[in-house]
Amino acid sequence: MADPKVEYVRQWLLHAERDLGYARLGGMPGEQFYAQALFQCQQAAEKALKGFLAFHDVELEKTHELEPLIRKASAFDERFATLVDEAVLLKPYAVDVRYPGDLQEPTEITFDEGIAAAEAVLQLVFDALPPEVRPGPRK
Repeated sequence: MADPKVEYVRQWLLHAERDLGYARLGGMPGEQFYAQALFQCQQAAEKALKGFLAFHDVELEKTHELEPLIRKASAFDERFATLVDEAVLLKPYAVDVRYPGDLQEPTEITFDEGIAAAEAVLQLVFDALPPEVRPGPRK
C-alpha cells in the first residue's frame, strides 16, 4: 500500500508536469496561445513548489504567489532562493493574463522565457525530492 503522503506529493508534481506539457502545446507552430500557455507555466511552477512544501509537511495556503512559496522552500533547501527571478517573471500570468485588457499580449520571446522559468522551478523541485515521490522520469 502506498504511503498517502507520497501519493499526495506525487499528485502535485504530476499536475505540475501536465501543466507544463500543456503550456508547451501553446507555442507550437500555428498555435501560439502564448497567454494561456504562460498561465499554465505559472500553474506548473506553483504546483511543483506546493508539492515540495507538502513533502516537508508545510500547510499549504490558497495562493498563486510564487515568491512566498519560494521563501518557504528555501528554509528546507537554500537552492530555492535562486528562483526569485523566475517567480517575478511568472507572477503576472497567475491572474492578469486570464482576462482581456489586464496584460499586454505575450510574444514568442515572453513565451520562451516563461517555459524556461517553469522548467527551472520543476527541475529544482525534482532534484530536491527523493525519487519515490516523482511521478515519472524527467524529460
